[in-house]
Amino acid sequence: MNGLGRLGAWCLAGGLGFSALLVLLALLNRRNQHAGLGEEIQYDDFAFAVESTKRAAMLGSADSPAKANGTFVVVTLKVVNHAKRVDFRFDRSFAILEDADERRFSVSHEGQAALEASEWKIDPCAAAIPASASCVTELAFDVPPDARELRLKISMGGNAFLDFLDWAGWGDKWIRID
Repeated sequence: MNGLGRLGAWCLAGGLGFSALLVLLALLNRRNQHAGLGEEIQYDDFAFAVESTKRAAMLGSADSPAKANGTFVVVTLKVVNHAKRVDFRFDRSFAILEDADERRFSVSHEGQAALEASEWKIDPCAAAIPASASCVTELAFDVPPDARELRLKISMGGNAFLDFLDWAGWGDKWIRID
């Protein structure tokens, strides 16, 4: 093996060793967190707590209701920014309901629109949440009638690979809602 080949081998070994060290540190820092109603799950400086839930077959006003394909589950979610200097922007797509069969449900566009139209208020979590502040929002999910043991997860990744990195780095975090 010539000098350049040995250097490449050492660089590869060093890179693999560094990657293994990063994985080990992530696993040691990882913390599973399973919460109930009113309890926070925390990601870095940002925390989430389900204050209440309700179920409904329809949402909205009488003149323009949205009918669920299954059942609407409305989650009242508190978002807390524990940071000292950094604002946080909550996106509804972060919130996922998961059932006992690990089926995942995103916020229902139709249900959310009907919920907001019936309440005529601006969502306090739509704007950036300043450091050391919090807001409370309502999220509408349309879940099948057979969905059971629902839990809310926060997924800031949006795809399977980023969700895996989130799980590996932060741990398994969810809030049981029923």
